[in-house]
Amino acid sequence: LFARYRDLVTSLYQTYTKAGVFASFRFARSIGDFPHVILTQTLAIAMLPYLCDLAARKDWQSFGKVLTGTLRILALIFVPLTAVMILLSDGIVQLAWDRGNWSATDLQYTATALRLYIWGLFFFAVENALMQSFFSTQRVWWPTILGIAAAFFHVLFIVALIRWVGFDYPYETFVITALSLPASKAFKNLALLLVARVQVAILPARETLAFLVKLAIVTAAVGLAVKLPYAALRQKMPLDALKERRLVVDTFNYEAPEWFTLDADSVKPAKNDDVKVEMGEYSLCVRYHVSGRRAVWVRRELGEFRISEATALEFWAKCSHNAKLAAAIGEAKVDVPLKAGEWARCEVPLAQVGDARRPVLTIGDASENPPAAEAKRTLWVDNLALVPATGKKILLDNFEEAGLGWRTNIRAPMGVWKVGEKRPDERALRSSGRSVSLTRDLRAYNLSKFDVLGFKTKTDQRLKLTVSLTERDGAVYRTEKGIPPSEKREPQQLDFGQFMLSEKTEDANGRLDASEIVAVTFAAVPTEGKKPVALWLDNLEFSAKRSGRTALMFEGYKLVLLGIPSLAGLIVFIILVFALRMEEGQAIVTWLKAHGLDKLKGKRSDKGGGARPQATAPIVE
Repeated sequence: LFARYRDLVTSLYQTYTKAGVFASFRFARSIGDFPHVILTQTLAIAMLPYLCDLAARKDWQSFGKVLTGTLRILALIFVPLTAVMILLSDGIVQLAWDRGNWSATDLQYTATALRLYIWGLFFFAVENALMQSFFSTQRVWWPTILGIAAAFFHVLFIVALIRWVGFDYPYETFVITALSLPASKAFKNLALLLVARVQVAILPARETLAFLVKLAIVTAAVGLAVKLPYAALRQKMPLDALKERRLVVDTFNYEAPEWFTLDADSVKPAKNDDVKVEMGEYSLCVRYHVSGRRAVWVRRELGEFRISEATALEFWAKCSHNAKLAAAIGEAKVDVPLKAGEWARCEVPLAQVGDARRPVLTIGDASENPPAAEAKRTLWVDNLALVPATGKKILLDNFEEAGLGWRTNIRAPMGVWKVGEKRPDERALRSSGRSVSLTRDLRAYNLSKFDVLGFKTKTDQRLKLTVSLTERDGAVYRTEKGIPPSEKREPQQLDFGQFMLSEKTEDANGRLDASEIVAVTFAAVPTEGKKPVALWLDNLEFSAKRSGRTALMFEGYKLVLLGIPSLAGLIVFIILVFALRMEEGQAIVTWLKAHGLDKLKGKRSDKGGGARPQATAPIVE
């Protein structure tokens, strides 16, 4: 009951974090639980009858020796393992869950959740051993009482830090909820350890101190042996180049998945409270509260845009209160004072950015310690555009529903409508008429890494769809595709190799150059009859083909990335354990030999008519 209450409170506060964090916690916990579940549950089952026998005979000296040895062995295994898993958390998450389709944000959150959860690995591991020591002496009330106390500690840990101390930014809430279970386990098991020492002499001070010094040396050396090769391999391994590449151009829904924040309460398109013609009806709405601890930032990745061909990046911003707005792309930074309720133009120069691998625009409120009445704020951002050296600005984001960058012929009007499928708010671009022609401006995008065009269609009759890709020099490449009638949006894919040169220019060489694509056009006519065309378009995207060989290379590189550092850490661990003459290392070898090699020999001799070996005590006698 108390554990259920604890979980409900944790889930409640997790709802204040970024969407998708529930999955990050679940993925991280499944990895973090794996090491201790395999070993400690087996060990606890083996310990219970042995400890019960010692307790029945009141042989407390042997009882304490077994429990002390078990705790030290668990520490020797799980403390260095904790350090290794923290250092390798990115690679572990990628190996376990990423098949090439996880975003950098998903990896970051799950790896962070794993690092926060795994620091309590030792306490998870010793819990079963400590519980069995209480059960064997028939002191079952202490685990129950301390379990209830740990549940209350768990809730208090979350509520105190978020509500009372004020660590209530979404990312801070994420960190605190991820830390809450390891913290409560540490509280419970340290309390169990103190209670156990009252009745049984365990962990003698001098010997334990010497053991902890050796354990610290082993952990530090293993961590260093893992970190150095891992960092070097991470730089060398082309993992990002082997992942799936996908660029979503349009979904026509009121959402802005490209904009990311750690600390704002919400980031989504919304209607302006003070509409200006140049801004349109919708803008990006960022709701947040200012704290003196740090600025609140929103980020927009720019890697898919042709920023190297522009001199500056421009956007408009407005805040509900007087604020100091800071904007940056790499080393290029600007500060813009905002007057409450007034739009201001912001321009970030791109001369210092050039061809950066992953340029990111960051926009934040850098105001320092505002009055409490002004702490809750709303920032509006609109009309993000590239400013070229010559020619018109190229609009990147304007958050309107009409479909940014789309145009159509006069006789076939277009609009964004609800599609009427499973999700009531799902929208798509719709155009109708005797024929339909829809063109999407792609001048802002660098499509050099893509070779597949994807989109979804929906229509009430069979159509002939002609798709055209236009290059910068005016050359047009076309292909045709039959579209059957459907009641829901159906996915379509066209390989760039299917497009043939249709309208030639002097510079055209007859082969489509993805880096030069500046527009895509969808033209639809009925294949029979004269019924007006009604065409829905949705989820326009570009992707890169990923072969099975590439997928295998991706998995192989991940294994190498983790395997070499792990092997280096294991070698250093074995050398130091025996060089420092740690008895616990010899006990592990003896136990593995007794429960592994000797049992295997026993099975073989049993097949030949020999007797089975006798059962051995768990790890330490």
